[in-house]
Amino acid sequence: MSLEDIRKEIDVVDAQLIELLEKRFELVAALPPYKRQLTDELREAEILSKIDSAYIQSLYREIFRHSKQMLKDLHFSEDLIENQR
Repeated sequence: MSLEDIRKEIDVVDAQLIELLEKRFELVAALPPYKRQLTDELREAEILSKIDSAYIQSLYREIFRHSKQMLKDLHFSEDLIENQR
């Protein structure tokens, strides 16, 4: 396998990751009516326990961080809309 072949495969995987992350954040955006608190430490620990790689765990911690920020932003936006009515 050549460097070019490996890069092409990485590009395919990157495209899949982007698609999956976009789907994940769409689902996160649907959470506010069902969530009572921003952080579910048990859920995060459960997800992380399924991952052996410290590198991937670190990436997931970033995904969690961005998901929480997205939820904060959505909640803030909804509060603004409610206050304008």
